[in-house]
Amino acid sequence: MTLRFLSLGLVGAFALAGCAGATYDSTIKDLQQAPRSGSAFDNALADEYQGLAEFEGYKMMDYTDSIYFAQKGLSAAAGKTPLPQPVSERNLTADHVGELTTAHDTLTKALDGGARASMPAKAARAQAMYDCWIEQQEENFQKDDIAACKGKFDLAMKDLKVEAPKPVAAEPPAPARVLIFFEFDKYNLPEGASQFLDRAMEAYGQRHPSTVDVTGHADRSGTDAYNMKLSEKRADTVSAALQKRGVPASTINESWKGESEPLVQTPDGERNMSNRRVEIVIP
Repeated sequence: MTLRFLSLGLVGAFALAGCAGATYDSTIKDLQQAPRSGSAFDNALADEYQGLAEFEGYKMMDYTDSIYFAQKGLSAAAGKTPLPQPVSERNLTADHVGELTTAHDTLTKALDGGARASMPAKAARAQAMYDCWIEQQEENFQKDDIAACKGKFDLAMKDLKVEAPKPVAAEPPAPARVLIFFEFDKYNLPEGASQFLDRAMEAYGQRHPSTVDVTGHADRSGTDAYNMKLSEKRADTVSAALQKRGVPASTINESWKGESEPLVQTPDGERNMSNRRVEIVIP
């Protein structure tokens, strides 16, 4: 595992290694219990991502990618169609970039050309296996797993019967999104946060944005007023950490949402680590 960006234009997100054990399991359970309220494609995609999240978390102990896939599944289950992950969001060796770029473009053409509606299960399978392939290719050491994901992608695409697109100019990368999860009722940086701040800084160095959005959130335990203040303190903490790493204060657009924009819908008063977070978005 290296760089993990979640394109919510997609979706997406990262988990904190220090609390990953609890976070990945709770996020998978959120997806397992989430009602499938989207289109036939979205519902099939949620199931596909659930399988990937369970495999990465329970078998491979890859908590970061388990959460990544689970949160894409949650978005799909809610009808917020996540997109295939752009090649630019994974650290790939040069000899794999071309093949995966072609695969991404072919898949995108099929999806945008009506495959989501006409062949929802096959289209969902193709997207999930592409994301599986690019994740395994980034790690680049489990050759059987790479081949399995690629083979399933190729088979799904064959069923879609889509020709490869002609080369086109590369589109601007989707915004990089890094999530840092907090312990209950805490706003100090959790153990392991530095690696995710480093990933945000890597994206910042690559993109040289004019603004960096830092948004604090809280779960639904506690009062609205208390959670608003707590989310502000979390945003302040992350903003200060980014400034120490070289992001100018004038570049940071800081905001806080309290409990008003949960990543996972829960009853009022319920604790949920996925909702105790700060989101860093780098255009």
